[in-house]
Amino acid sequence: MGIDVSWATVEQWAVAMLDEWRAEKYGEAHEFTDAACHDAVHGVVDALIVLAETANGDADLLSLVGAGPLEDLVSHTGNGVRVLPDVDRSRLGELGARVLSQP
Repeated sequence: MGIDVSWATVEQWAVAMLDEWRAEKYGEAHEFTDAACHDAVHGVVDALIVLAETANGDADLLSLVGAGPLEDLVSHTGNGVRVLPDVDRSRLGELGARVLSQP
């Protein structure tokens, strides 16, 4: 992927990602997420579940997860068919459905 990971755990990455969203400053966590979703790296669906859980039910943050990295993951050429079964089996399938149903 070419991006150095500076977080010891997925949970630390999720906190960094949410902090960047709140500050509207997109840095290392976003670069890492973009690359992971673009390449559909192994474990990215599980990481997005952790990200959604870390949002603690905050509707605005959950919308960003669904309209950001989750959408990127399934919309990049070739990823959708390959990752949809994993997304569907995860709780992210429910998140995606909620995000898509919002006005």
